[in-house]
Amino acid sequence: MIKVKNRKWGLVLAGGGGKGAYQVGVLKAMEELGLLDEVVAVAGSSIGGLNAAMLAQGKVSVMEQIWSELTPKEVLTSAKGSTAAMEQLEEIFGELSEFLAFDDMDKYLNGSDGMGVCTRDGMEKIIDNKISFDKIRNYDKKLFATVTKIEDGNHVAQYELLNDKDDERMNQLLLATSALPGVYDAVVIDGARFWDGGVADNVPIKPLRDLGLKNFIVLRHTAGDVKLQKLSDTEENIIEIVPSHTLGDFLTGTIDFSHDSIMYRMALGYYDGLTIFNEMERVQKGTPSEYLDFKILMMENHEKAKGQQRRSLLEDSVSQHMADFSKYENYYNH
Repeated sequence: MIKVKNRKWGLVLAGGGGKGAYQVGVLKAMEELGLLDEVVAVAGSSIGGLNAAMLAQGKVSVMEQIWSELTPKEVLTSAKGSTAAMEQLEEIFGELSEFLAFDDMDKYLNGSDGMGVCTRDGMEKIIDNKISFDKIRNYDKKLFATVTKIEDGNHVAQYELLNDKDDERMNQLLLATSALPGVYDAVVIDGARFWDGGVADNVPIKPLRDLGLKNFIVLRHTAGDVKLQKLSDTEENIIEIVPSHTLGDFLTGTIDFSHDSIMYRMALGYYDGLTIFNEMERVQKGTPSEYLDFKILMMENHEKAKGQQRRSLLEDSVSQHMADFSKYENYYNH
């Protein structure tokens, strides 16, 4: 295991929509182990950019509270006016399917300022009510949000330092970094169109390398989705943390902001974070295996149900484990 203490680290937060709750659990583990104190700069794309802004609000418990209070209708409300809870997204799924089948991403991104299925009203309220821009400006770590700029018909990654921005520009950048094509409209800043940072660079290690950092902790949501290469084996250290169990696909993961899914991902991130940093004694003492077994099984069944276009958990399977679940229902928050 690479030595973490007494080194300057850059923290990279990848994009992934609702899967981003996983990063909260990992960060909770890092905070408890004193490892966040070693981080001097953070760069995020998409939900990773929003998580970076949340991290600047104080303790990781602030991030936990924001995520645990999220509801699907806040994040995914149809632009046509209907509330888009996960159980009611049939119409939106159909429109997203058309987008996902789009053969030419560049053509789509260049085509319009709009075309998003969902409004940004809920996300704007979350940023207004939960994110203090002053805390970001006064944060002791450099924070970068990645956005994708449409430039001469191409999409180009742009890494924006948040700490020195005024309120209006910071708000625009946080909306832009999470403007997932097909789900939200593009964000227009100074006449230019910007999309989700993950379109151009979902694992934004570059701005931290540009600072001269040599050590990186990378939190991502899918193993191997982007191949990271060290610039030099002798000069760079990269610790990649990926989920030990699947967080779902686009429909069952990226746009799934249901409460059960969020709590599962935070718990799994916490477990994986302690495990990756070799804190097995703490894992064994603090994480009941039955709890994780149940949550993992529940989510696997949930994914199967959605894959079969069913709208509820497999009731028989869940009921067999409810007794175990009741014992550990409040574990994560104790």
